[in-house]
Amino acid sequence: MSETAANDAKLDAGGRIFARDELGEFDGKDGAPAYIAINGIVYDVTGFQLLLDGRHHGVTPGNDVTDLFVHKANILRRLKIVGKLG
Repeated sequence: MSETAANDAKLDAGGRIFARDELGEFDGKDGAPAYIAINGIVYDVTGFQLLLDGRHHGVTPGNDVTDLFVHKANILRRLKIVGKLG
């Protein structure tokens, strides 16, 4: 199964649609979960080792980081998909 098909299957299994402004609420601050969007898919990066200080190579939780995300093929497989960016 391709990575795109696998992502679609995960989304169909209970993913949520996030508005862009709503995504900003998931910035990992004050106990909130930390989510990022890449290519329209929203990933949970809560507790992700590289983002423990809230930032990594310009990637900041609560944002669409498609243009900034360099290592997506390796890292995205390890992240939980929580929805889509609407």
